[in-house]
Amino acid sequence: AQCNTAEAAARNAEALRHRREAGDRLGIAQGVEALARVAVALGEQERAAVLLGAAAAERQALGIALMADEQAVPDTTVATARSSLGDIRFGSAWMRGQLSSVEQAVNEALTLASEAQ
Repeated sequence: AQCNTAEAAARNAEALRHRREAGDRLGIAQGVEALARVAVALGEQERAAVLLGAAAAERQALGIALMADEQAVPDTTVATARSSLGDIRFGSAWMRGQLSSVEQAVNEALTLASEAQ
C-alpha cells in the first residue's frame, strides 16, 4: 500500500504542477483534493482537512460544485478525516484551508506529495 500511495502522490503532484502552470483553477482544486486523499492514506488527517477546505473554497470561488459522480470520493475522504480528528479539530483544519490562498494549498499539497515518496 505504501508503494501505491507514493505512486499516487507522485502522479497527482505532477498533474497539479501542470494545472498550476496552465492556470487551470478547477484542475488545481481537483489536484488538491486528490492529494488530500493521499494525506488520508498516509494518516495525515489534519493536513487532509486543510487541503479539502482549500479546494472547497476554490470551487466556491469558481462557482463550480462537485458533480454527483465526483462527490463520493471527497465525502469518503472527509468522513475518514472527520472521524479521526473529531468535529472540532476537523472544523478548525477545514477553516484554515478555507482561509488559505490557493498557492498556499498547492504548496502544502506538493510538500505532502514529496514527503510521501
